[in-house]
Amino acid sequence: MLSCIHLSREKAFHIVLQQASYSYEFWDKAKSRLKYSARPSQDVIDDMHAGPLGFQRFRNTALILASFRMRCHVCNSNLQALDFPDTFHPPSNEDPNSHDTDSSTSHISISPATSSRIESNLPKGTRPPVEEIPITSGEDSDNDNPSNRPLKEAEFDDYTSALSVSYPHDPDILPNTWAFDATGMLVLEHHWSLWRDRGYRLERSFFSMFSGNVAPQLIDHLLPHCPGILQTQKQPDAMEREDQLGNRGLSNMEPDAEEALLQGPHPDLITMSAHDMLDEAGPAENTPESQNVFVRGKSRDDKFIFVDLERDKVDLLKQDLAVSIDIDSIIWVTYDLTFLGPMNLHLLPLLGDKPPFATNNHVYVKVLSPPTPDNCDLQGKSSHSSTFSLSQIPHTHFGQMGQGAGQLNIYIFFPRMIRKNRHNGRMATLIPKVVQDLWLSEAVIPAARNSLHNFPGLMEYLPHNVEELHLRSGHRHGTKTIPLTPQTLLLLQTNLRELVQSQADLLGRFGSFFFAVDARGIKLLSKQHQTTEDPYQTLCSMIPELDWNHMMNRLHGELFLDLGVSYHPPQEGEALVGLWRLPQVETSYQIMGMQKGTTHHSCTLESYGGWQAEMKKERRKRVHLCFRSTYNLCFQVIRNPGQAQYLCTDDDAIKINDRFLAGCDRWKTLFHTAQKNSYGVREEIRGSGNAIMEVLQNAMQKVFPTIEAIYIYGF
Repeated sequence: MLSCIHLSREKAFHIVLQQASYSYEFWDKAKSRLKYSARPSQDVIDDMHAGPLGFQRFRNTALILASFRMRCHVCNSNLQALDFPDTFHPPSNEDPNSHDTDSSTSHISISPATSSRIESNLPKGTRPPVEEIPITSGEDSDNDNPSNRPLKEAEFDDYTSALSVSYPHDPDILPNTWAFDATGMLVLEHHWSLWRDRGYRLERSFFSMFSGNVAPQLIDHLLPHCPGILQTQKQPDAMEREDQLGNRGLSNMEPDAEEALLQGPHPDLITMSAHDMLDEAGPAENTPESQNVFVRGKSRDDKFIFVDLERDKVDLLKQDLAVSIDIDSIIWVTYDLTFLGPMNLHLLPLLGDKPPFATNNHVYVKVLSPPTPDNCDLQGKSSHSSTFSLSQIPHTHFGQMGQGAGQLNIYIFFPRMIRKNRHNGRMATLIPKVVQDLWLSEAVIPAARNSLHNFPGLMEYLPHNVEELHLRSGHRHGTKTIPLTPQTLLLLQTNLRELVQSQADLLGRFGSFFFAVDARGIKLLSKQHQTTEDPYQTLCSMIPELDWNHMMNRLHGELFLDLGVSYHPPQEGEALVGLWRLPQVETSYQIMGMQKGTTHHSCTLESYGGWQAEMKKERRKRVHLCFRSTYNLCFQVIRNPGQAQYLCTDDDAIKINDRFLAGCDRWKTLFHTAQKNSYGVREEIRGSGNAIMEVLQNAMQKVFPTIEAIYIYGF
């Protein structure tokens, strides 16, 4: 009986609204025959025309009753007979999008004799495996492991409430729910049956990605190289490359005919450097000769061009290169925010077509999967843990500190609403505006008012809900923030969690929230220090609002830092452009114990470009490094962070329309402007705060021998 009490409330709610509507319609039709001028106030008329969902109090009542309906075992058992597809299968314990082939061993050891036998049996053009850096099996100290926190498991998150949540494979659309009138129009938007509490809860050490201590071989993993291997993998000369290209181009021919043609240079190929191609195209633009070279890839005598950049290389001594080391970005995942300076709290929803973490940033958290029916029967919490990247968890903005390139953005994540869109198979992380409005109006703003009510003179400046802010601005898009001191911010978080717990039927979907502090692109600031300065003190002085000692303590969260190493050619003299040699880069990644990763070729050049990869999971835990990115700084010529499209869409390029032509003109102007500049190459490594601080102490002595890039004249 208790599970279905809400049905009588729903019926009563429906009758009250229906009778009120009928009464108003009767009065409106009969008022012309009345002899007295009795008329309700305009606000009452507006209320009736707007409907009940135009008011937050009615919407909240409907949401509370809807939560009763979703927990009703009788209603849900009736829905089991309907044929609905599952909305989401919880992932395994492995990292999403992972190609980790790690076994229980931490490295692969290959003897020289075995390596020789393997290499002799490899297909032509395939590179042999490389021995990874071995990791000693020393004992870890777990003094700083978050699992040693004194807080008891049962006191950390509200696990018991997950037992009453319907299993997440229930349908997202609940039929015949909240009929407004006889037509069956739904009162509640479809959002509310999707963005609900699905039973996920946080582990106590949800943010921990690494083991207790940094492995002793940490410095060995900083941009490793193998001189012996690199010397045996020199670029083949022009004759050999023509033969190789001919071999690829003649793969469909008979073996005998192919072998006969490959005895010498292919007659239809000609090897050119980039400088040779410019000479072949001529000084004039938009000529048949230039189009023939750079569009068709053919010379004036109609031979296919094989590009050999090594002919243009400029030999530089290592002392001619300038090396800069910096901290490029900061990510701190935590349950409680603690700062030394004020934070600006957002009071309006985040608008846009994609969430802040739209792509995987290689930071993961552990989340307890929803309890199964067996867990519910035994009244126990789920024992299965799933790993999600930050980009897979619903989130929105919470606050910010500072401005410009040094701005710190604070985001809040809601793991209870984790789900996969059943239409496109992608994780749903962009929270709708109406759901954000509920969070702000019923949680953030009341918690802020409660946190500030002891300070006279502030209540006049604080709104009561989001709708009030919209009415003030005329529903124009914008931002609204209020500053909070570090002490008030701590009180705000306590009030938020108390509000969510006390109004679980309305706000339970926002429970188990945690935060991520994100500062991107701060390298321009961190480069401005003397090499003799202590790296940690420099970091603390750069952003004094952050409590670095607190963040470095892994009991409070996981801190990630990006170490950047850039190699710059001389800025005086003729301009040079640096490109990474991909075979050598791949070797370095293999030695470091990275996964396969993604290759980014520069234009259509096979052997030059960039590389990105995550470290294998077991090695990552020990070494405290998780991601590496290698790229060429000449990308800065056209780079525009935050833009999904640089030149134009594929459809524009196929149609060769005005947008495509305008994009080409913009790029041509940028390239002309960049001719006077030199561009180097860059490495970025992401790891724990403690690991990167240790690496910084020895980075300059380690990075010089690793440079394996080609520098050519910037034409």
